Amino acid sequence: MAEIIASSASSAFLQVVFQITANFLIEEVKLMHSVPKEIEDLQTDVNMIMATLQVATMNPSQPLKLWLDKLRDVGYDAIDLLDEHNTELQRRKLVHAAELRVWLSPLNPSRLFYENNMSHKIKDLSSRVKKVIQTRSDFGLNVNESSPDKPEITTSLPPTHIVGREDEMTEILLKLIPYSDVQVGILAIHGLGRIGKTTLAQSIYKEIDKKGDFNMTLWVHVLYEFDIEKVTRSILDSMGERQVGDINLDTAQKLIQMKLEGKRYLLVLDDFSNENTLVWEKLIRPLQKGAPGSVIIVTTSTRLVAEMVSTISPYHLKELPGYDCYSLVAQYASCNNRYATTKLNTLRSEIIKICKGMPEEAIDLGVRLSREPDEEKWNEIIVKWGEGQTFSKESRSIDSMRLRYSGLDPDLKPCLAYCSIIPKGKQFEKDWIVQLWMAQNFIAKQREQNIEGIDNYFDRLVAHSFFQKTGISLDKGRYVYRIPDPVHEFVRHISSEECCIFEVGKDNKPAKSTRHISIVFTREQLSCTPNRFTEIYDCKGLYTLLVIVEDCLINHPLRLPDDISNSLPRLRTLDLSYCKLDTLPTNIGDLKHLRYLQLRNSNIQELPDSIGKLYNLQTLGLRNCFLLRKLPNEIKCLQKLLHLDLHLDYSRPNVNHLDLRPIVNQMVSSCENLESMPPDIGLLTNLQVLSRFVVSTKRHCGLNELRNLNSIQGELSISNLDLVKNSNDATEANLQEKIHVKRLEFLWRGDRVMHERSKERRRTEMVLENLKPSSNIKELIIVGYTGGVLPSWLGSGCDLAMFPDDWIPSGVTYLCIKQCPTLHELPKRLETIKALEDLVIQDCKNLVSLPKLKNLKLLTRLEISGCHSFEFLPREGLPDALHFLSISDCPLFSKQFKDLKSLDRIKIKHVSSVWIDQKHLTSHRTQGESSS
Repeated sequence: MAEIIASSASSAFLQVVFQITANFLIEEVKLMHSVPKEIEDLQTDVNMIMATLQVATMNPSQPLKLWLDKLRDVGYDAIDLLDEHNTELQRRKLVHAAELRVWLSPLNPSRLFYENNMSHKIKDLSSRVKKVIQTRSDFGLNVNESSPDKPEITTSLPPTHIVGREDEMTEILLKLIPYSDVQVGILAIHGLGRIGKTTLAQSIYKEIDKKGDFNMTLWVHVLYEFDIEKVTRSILDSMGERQVGDINLDTAQKLIQMKLEGKRYLLVLDDFSNENTLVWEKLIRPLQKGAPGSVIIVTTSTRLVAEMVSTISPYHLKELPGYDCYSLVAQYASCNNRYATTKLNTLRSEIIKICKGMPEEAIDLGVRLSREPDEEKWNEIIVKWGEGQTFSKESRSIDSMRLRYSGLDPDLKPCLAYCSIIPKGKQFEKDWIVQLWMAQNFIAKQREQNIEGIDNYFDRLVAHSFFQKTGISLDKGRYVYRIPDPVHEFVRHISSEECCIFEVGKDNKPAKSTRHISIVFTREQLSCTPNRFTEIYDCKGLYTLLVIVEDCLINHPLRLPDDISNSLPRLRTLDLSYCKLDTLPTNIGDLKHLRYLQLRNSNIQELPDSIGKLYNLQTLGLRNCFLLRKLPNEIKCLQKLLHLDLHLDYSRPNVNHLDLRPIVNQMVSSCENLESMPPDIGLLTNLQVLSRFVVSTKRHCGLNELRNLNSIQGELSISNLDLVKNSNDATEANLQEKIHVKRLEFLWRGDRVMHERSKERRRTEMVLENLKPSSNIKELIIVGYTGGVLPSWLGSGCDLAMFPDDWIPSGVTYLCIKQCPTLHELPKRLETIKALEDLVIQDCKNLVSLPKLKNLKLLTRLEISGCHSFEFLPREGLPDALHFLSISDCPLFSKQFKDLKSLDRIKIKHVSSVWIDQKHLTSHRTQGESSS
């Protein structure tokens, strides 16, 4: 069984492998004046394989599976060879006097040797491909042969044992009451596969049918391979029409309309998964004829479908409580005798942990235990079940998951299968997994430059409930996700031939054919394992290596072996996050296929110069590398680089009522070790992520290097702005054209500008004036600015009539101004930033007052701290929406506020949470009491 389901992923990976090969060949042909015969033959063979794989079965016979394995091996070799050749062509473009060298290439012995050697390699590869194709013909292997899956058909009759869900059933029935006068109300119940949607729908169906409020109660199970004619005939059949096999769709729909005319009905469409809006609208046309109060209940695993079909807000079904799962296990295990019940009770916590709120998992486990008469063996069964060793025919989740997987678009299948290398329960952000997919070429080439197209891959898997949103990350404020355990178990098995989670110290050494590995260390293993990579060196074709450290607080930093480029020469992805790595091998540049290098939270200070030889590199992750001082000059050669992440999490502390500013400021100053950007970074015009830009006076390292980097998206922090000597450089940075930047941060180094003369101060003001951003920014942070006034594009010194609807900061939701010692006032028209939700002002010692804020309808949070000249809140009062106010280390304000007659006490009366000098003040108090 495991081999059959594993072929599902193999087929998906294979299609990607040969699509990449085909793309390489197309690009190769474009570069040639005349196409050599070996390239032409190889291209023909690859196209034939692509066509074959499009119709290859998901469940191949054993001979066909062996053939597909051979095809996979030769496919990967083809990718590596063509990638190697493409890399060499890129290198030649970048070498000094490239055009002259091309002209002289017929006289260059090394180039002649390379061309001759590559030609022989391509001929050998083409010969191997032909041999594999011929093998299929010789043995008469049929790629269409199939053992079709027969999905379990549901009916309206509920199971014998139902535990829990009483509250959910009541909630849904109450949701239907207000729609009793609506022509047809449609309610979708959605949730993870095997969470009990069908059972809940059966219980609701039984309850409604028992009351007799409907003229008709109908139940139709919708097969995953959707056929509107079959579904329509099934609806007719449930109405009692038995001879509907030969009628066409038009006749069937007219017959449904006739039978529903004036009748109130309940229809359950169980397991509906089709995402096509037009098909759905066509299906329900005849169903609109029912009497007011008619109801359609749709169960689906896909949130996207739930939102598409519902006229009543969809109902999201959550996990079954642990005690109910245990009760299900006990019932199906037939614990009728006292000894068995006692034995099961001793395993209660493990059972609850294993079931994870999945009632069908509980039923499967209960059935398995019922087959073992020796209760002493139950503990062993439960342990193996928890480790996933019983993921076989005994578990119905295979059929459920395989049907959901088979219904995915072909481009999503390898993306999901690849996720099996993510350890169970690990949380991750969208960007991280999407960049891993890009490194493996799972994302279509034309979408790599389109942020919406890239996000669409991830969002579709979320909509199908293959990924689950779990919260928001503390450092970046972005959503984090996890793979639900049933999904993880499934993808781990379907991709077991190519993907592996290798836990050091356990007997699960990866097979030599493995392509993608996560190697998991504990802190102790990391400190006592001398060479931590030798056990995976047999995987010569390894593409992905993720190093996972279970405890981030490690004492002994990981060291990457110097021979990694020889031992794992095909690596495309290398993630060494949180390993406290402090150095990389000098020959890291020999990993010529590398596309993804992640060093997040490492202790690295400098990168080897050979990084500049990684011509295929797309992602270089240096987030929270606080000790990083220098980037290699040759980074300008990385023309395919898309993501250069230099973000530091302490650059925007979220300080509420606790006075953490001294600690944070110390952290920020210690973060600023990066001296400058590498020269000519402006040549990397494909960059989509450049989270930090450090200005320098070095040649070709100035602010104007940003000029053509207009594909940057997300955040951009520009530091060392005090080093800008010519305000025209700020104009040349061309920030207005960076329309995808949503968060913009400007930083001056305070220790350099505290004693600026008036002329220098005026230059500082002009620099900020010329750093005029796009109107698409959502967050704006200004730190260490030494000008007296803020720029005109932020509303300083302008008449209200001058502000159009699309003026620069009109969409800003977060504005932070801090450590601006000479700033004496904020823009008078600050209240025209209608979208503003959060305003933070810190350490502006000369700031006297705030402008009018009353009309900021969305402002919910205001923080003021370290403003020693600030005394009064705005005369007009504060916005009605404000619910959090913090004012600290503002001695003049604190002094006047102590007076019980202070007008500012009235101004804050409506604010629900008020903190004055780190003490919480209840908004309704009038006597000035406060509590810590």
